[in-house]
Amino acid sequence: TGDPDRGTGGDQPGGWAFSILPYLEQTTLRQLGKGMPESAKRELAARVAETPLAALNCPSRRTLGLYPYGGTHEVLNADPAELVFKTDYAANAGDLVAGGLGPGTIADADNGAYDWGNALDATGVIYSRSEVAIRHITRGTSHTYLVGEKRCQRDGYDWGDDQHAFLGHGNDTARYTSLDQPLAPDGEASGHKQFGSAHPGGCYFAFADGAVRLVNYDIEPEVHRRSGTRAD
Repeated sequence: TGDPDRGTGGDQPGGWAFSILPYLEQTTLRQLGKGMPESAKRELAARVAETPLAALNCPSRRTLGLYPYGGTHEVLNADPAELVFKTDYAANAGDLVAGGLGPGTIADADNGAYDWGNALDATGVIYSRSEVAIRHITRGTSHTYLVGEKRCQRDGYDWGDDQHAFLGHGNDTARYTSLDQPLAPDGEASGHKQFGSAHPGGCYFAFADGAVRLVNYDIEPEVHRRSGTRAD
């Protein structure tokens, strides 16, 4: 989860939602635990996970509030929290689905010899250790997804909606646009790597130019795939 002492670049273990907190008028939440001993930071990191934010919640899917943490993996740098805030939005990680769980410790992540597998080859805008600038989005910011609504299973356990909003890269915080991960509405089966929503007609995306648009579920699969890539 997020670490208030590690900036916003590739060394930040928290995800995109943690990094944008100051832009949501949540600077105090972003800095909670800053400069404190590790034990205090872990306790306060759990408090961050327990903080619901309306800007990251879709009321068409669920009421703003806290929901049971169902992750099968412990949060490495925070105390456990039974109830957490879950976001309905996910970063665009591109059309290459990353595998693996990532490093087990901060020290592993800082180790230049750590094997990240294909995670650093991502084609999207926000992914593990990403530091993408506008100049890197060569297919055009108005044609490239930045963040979109994530597809969830209507009932039951969902691997893409079992943890909290401020974690680093994972199924809860990032989605893909590969041809085998089509845009789709919430359904009975888990779609934990897909974009989608609780809306009947389509899914809302924030594009890299800042525009927010509804993308219909019947979008051509190849157009959807390319909209997830920062460069043609």
